[in-house]
Amino acid sequence: MVSEAEFGKKYDVQDNLLKALADAEGISSSEKSSIRKLRRLKQGGFDKVKKNAKGSWDQYVELLEEFMRIGAIAVLSAGSQRAGDFLNNQMRGRWAEDVVRAGVWEGTVIVEYGPSGAAMPGAEDHAEVVRTFRAITLLEGKRPDLIAFDTAAFKAFSSAQTERVARWPHALLAAEDKIILASSLCGIEVKSSLWHYQTRLKVGGGPLSVTLKEEEIEDFRGWIKRTKKPIIFVQVFFDLLYALSFERMLDAIAGGHLVKAGDVTKGTDRTTGKSTYQFALPEGHRVGTVEFPNHTDGVVEILENGAVVPYLKFAPAAGKIQNVDRVQAEIKYTSKSEGLR
Repeated sequence: MVSEAEFGKKYDVQDNLLKALADAEGISSSEKSSIRKLRRLKQGGFDKVKKNAKGSWDQYVELLEEFMRIGAIAVLSAGSQRAGDFLNNQMRGRWAEDVVRAGVWEGTVIVEYGPSGAAMPGAEDHAEVVRTFRAITLLEGKRPDLIAFDTAAFKAFSSAQTERVARWPHALLAAEDKIILASSLCGIEVKSSLWHYQTRLKVGGGPLSVTLKEEEIEDFRGWIKRTKKPIIFVQVFFDLLYALSFERMLDAIAGGHLVKAGDVTKGTDRTTGKSTYQFALPEGHRVGTVEFPNHTDGVVEILENGAVVPYLKFAPAAGKIQNVDRVQAEIKYTSKSEGLR
């Protein structure tokens, strides 16, 4: 077991983050309890806490070991090891992000930014990935999935800066990261859909839409205010890519339509019950194509607890941006309503 001296040093380094988590809106009572346990160990010492803990000392030891391994995020819940449809949706979302990164337009570099919740249940780093995701969400709010940089600006970064950028999906931002982020072009939020759009249209299916969750609006407004950078949404189908400015979407909500009456609707997500807005995608906002992942594999794994997890491992993503002018127009779009700022 770790010594009190080693724990004390680690605690001092992590103290500010523990305080920030304790004060974060949305932190659970059980997570606050874990923070209090660590404080007791620091203030009272191991022997005193062990004496008073009685039958709960094993919980302290488990928390202590995780804290020494991964730091303050050890106090956060790793949740249940959800599998099945949840994991498939997460894996498809990751694939869609890769499609957008693979379809990078000339003169840009696109990097991962948002934390990933698509850790494989049962994998060694599952709990750490999920806890990192929660820490970022609690302290920073929702991030856009990707960040676009001008190629020349990105190439001017030092090796230390590019290493920091590579860590963004796995860590909270420090002051140095915010300086790097200030040189970016925009944030990109990626939405995925289980449709081959052109086939749908050929057989008489109606237009599809991109979805904005109502709960995302304030987070994205806050991100834009803090970073002074725009956000564009990219809708990924299994054959096509569409782009739409977040601020254009807000204008459409305020005005009641995007292009024509009826193309913006408010609804409820069938899975979560939360409010959403759907924006029918104008053909003028088609920006690229997607190579269909013909060689996708089905995987079935058995977790340590005996649960069987079936999921799809999509073939490597291959997107291609063709309408660069439309992408750039969406990045440059500025809301016409001061009330949306």
